[in-house]
Amino acid sequence: MFTSTMRHRARQRKPRAIPRVLPGEGVIDLPGFLRGLRAAGYQGYIAAEVLAPQDLAPTPDEAAARVRTALQTVGL
Repeated sequence: MFTSTMRHRARQRKPRAIPRVLPGEGVIDLPGFLRGLRAAGYQGYIAAEVLAPQDLAPTPDEAAARVRTALQTVGL
């Protein structure tokens, strides 16, 4: 009985929403991380993945502009 109840409860759980923020607004020390990449000699690409553009701006172009500004703020 206990096991079947636990399985039932697990199926009822909904995934928690993870808040998405612009580069530099989260908990990661992004400028420090980028300095570390440079210090290690990394010369590859760095990209910002926008998972919820509707949260950033009304249009994709405006969302892209906000992400670009945020990346420039952290030194990219």
